[in-house]
Amino acid sequence: MALLFLFYIPLLFARAQTGGHHELRRELAVIKELVSGVEKKLELLVAADSGLKTMEISLHSLTTKVTDLNRKSQLLSEIHQESAHRRNALQRMARAAEEATRRLEKKSDAMLERLDRLGENVHALLQVASRQLMQADDPPKEGESPGRIFRKLWRKMTEPLLKVGARVDALEEASARRHNATLARVREAGRSCARHLSNATEARLMALEAACTSSSTHSSSSGFSSSKVGKVGTSEAQRGEPARDCSALQRGQGGGGVFHLHPPAAPEPFAAYCDFETDGGGWTVIQRRGDFGDRLNFTQNWEVYKHGFGDPQREFWIGNEKMHWLTTTDNFRLRVELQDFEENSAHAEYSRFLVEDENKQFRLSVGGYKGNATDSLSLHDQKMFSTYDRDNDEVASCCNCADTFKGGWWYYRCFEANLNGPYHPEPTENGYFLGIIWERWKGDYSLKTAEMKIRPLAFEEQVLHLATDD
Repeated sequence: MALLFLFYIPLLFARAQTGGHHELRRELAVIKELVSGVEKKLELLVAADSGLKTMEISLHSLTTKVTDLNRKSQLLSEIHQESAHRRNALQRMARAAEEATRRLEKKSDAMLERLDRLGENVHALLQVASRQLMQADDPPKEGESPGRIFRKLWRKMTEPLLKVGARVDALEEASARRHNATLARVREAGRSCARHLSNATEARLMALEAACTSSSTHSSSSGFSSSKVGKVGTSEAQRGEPARDCSALQRGQGGGGVFHLHPPAAPEPFAAYCDFETDGGGWTVIQRRGDFGDRLNFTQNWEVYKHGFGDPQREFWIGNEKMHWLTTTDNFRLRVELQDFEENSAHAEYSRFLVEDENKQFRLSVGGYKGNATDSLSLHDQKMFSTYDRDNDEVASCCNCADTFKGGWWYYRCFEANLNGPYHPEPTENGYFLGIIWERWKGDYSLKTAEMKIRPLAFEEQVLHLATDD
């Protein structure tokens, strides 16, 4: 404004000197109007500048908010992804928990059954103990402590058992001595047989064949050969016909091998592994478990267990149908051989072993235990065979023992012996009683090897009779 006055003052003086006061007033009025317009424009410019600054501040604030929103949006996206992962993990955990609950319910039912039986046994034992204590020469006195009463009862109950145990040990020692003496006589009979075999009659030859069992040192081939079968055994083998079981092939054999057998009930011959060495030989092997490299799956259906599966020289199951054909020809003994991963061995023998036909669900008949493995099979006597697709056990239909314990066996509620469970190289990392189990020897422990074999009782009687005659 000052510059504008300085510019117009000389003009005003010039106009005052040339045009008079009226023109000067008009010019001053024009100048005032111009100054007023300029002031308004300046005010508008100042106001506009202030608005720009306000807009700039607003724009900066908006940019800050947009950046913050972007950051929060990214964070929400990450939280959503993490929530999805957690939701999937929770769903997997829920499914696993449901599966574990179902397995636990099955196991709980089996455990409840066992606890019920245990409770019944304890109740019966307490009743017997109470009667014995009341009939004792030294009955409990009034005011006598429960601990003293229990110790008195315990001594009275265990003393007869200790005496029986000592008597059993003495009998086992005497039996072992008689067994060794019998084997010595059988070996001597074998040597006598070798000296007189050429002059023996055919009937005497058949009687002497069993006596030569322990004297043979020749090994049989691992594979089946019809010419080999024609050279050994009874008249069936001499005619080139398959024998009814391995005991008929024993003469002149050692070790073991695969041969063709043809029991009378079988429609055609089948291959089986013969053990000519264990305890006098004559054994037909019907089952074998062990680590032979490739693991054989024993979780099979009814038809597979019926016909048999595996390799007779490795892991195998001979077949329920073949067991029936074999055991209906004579009275058979079963021998079960077991070994743990510390190379400890045990065996169990049963003087009665029979498998009925399919119409009776291959029902097992077993009894007459002896051995050092502790009896885990007699409770399976008269039980039907079960597989995951044929439930014949004594547990409710919801809980198939074969499906739960992954095998085929003569289950009841469920077992004390289960030699057809899954193979476990870590014997104690086998789940709950999963594996090759002989409970009364090792408990919840999956064994390294197991083998089941049978032979006629008549074979043993023939050997002992011949040894007695000689």
